[in-house]
Amino acid sequence: MVELEDNAHVSLFSSYTSDWRAIIYASLRIASVCMYALIQFREFDIPHQHVCPRMSYILFLNIHLHFSCVYSCIFTIKHKMITSRPATLADIPQVRDINHWYIVNSCSTFATTPPPISHYEDILRDLMRRNLPFYVIVSDTRKTPDGADLILGYAYLSPFRGHLLSYAPTVELSIFMRYDQQQYGYGTIILRKLLRLVQEGEVEHRCEERVGDIPRIGFGSSMGVMKTSLVRNVIAIIPYDTEAPTDGERLRQWCMKWGFIEKGQLENVGRKMGHWIDTVYLQWTMPEEIDIQ
Repeated sequence: MVELEDNAHVSLFSSYTSDWRAIIYASLRIASVCMYALIQFREFDIPHQHVCPRMSYILFLNIHLHFSCVYSCIFTIKHKMITSRPATLADIPQVRDINHWYIVNSCSTFATTPPPISHYEDILRDLMRRNLPFYVIVSDTRKTPDGADLILGYAYLSPFRGHLLSYAPTVELSIFMRYDQQQYGYGTIILRKLLRLVQEGEVEHRCEERVGDIPRIGFGSSMGVMKTSLVRNVIAIIPYDTEAPTDGERLRQWCMKWGFIEKGQLENVGRKMGHWIDTVYLQWTMPEEIDIQ
């Protein structure tokens, strides 16, 4: 089972100041190593071609390690500048734009026609009514032209066959990152958040089953039967383009790293952009030690 550490504000060190100090320190160390090597060459009048291979290796290793330190600190600072939080209606225009790109340009979704903004607003309202999480990941330093938080991606848990009460403990994962922000680990941050909520028993699905035309109530009448259940299973359904499988395979492997187990693959169930599309089903199940009754 993957350890699901949770930080709303992602950080690896204690403060920005300590990170920048680490970068400056590593940079100075790189410079000092290079200067030391130059001094040694001049003092002992060692031609470059006669430098001891061992000395060259040590010099290279020192520089490599310190450059790695600089890169790690910069990556950490980049992650410190983002926040994951519940979505609001004000976020929906950017959520729509992110999803529209995938609808128009990829096979990552079976949708072919971008829906109106009201469609995404209805999704958020329905998930809020059901008490299911819808999270966005936003930049703390970058804003949209109108001053809103720049949304880098979003993810939510929605009903799996939600019109049936018996499926209440199971939900479906949807996760999309801004197309130009896919390689920075933001998906990992937001998925960790959602799975941690489920793992700690904090996601109670408020499910409703509509029952119509019940004789004792009257013709044409209907009533809602409610059930609240802790979520136990998260299903990831991945569109898999068999003619260009790179994205689908990458997403499948990524989910499996998080403890999802592949349960099956339906072949050629959809067609988009001239390609036949499979669907891969993966399941993540909450650990047994948590009481889900």
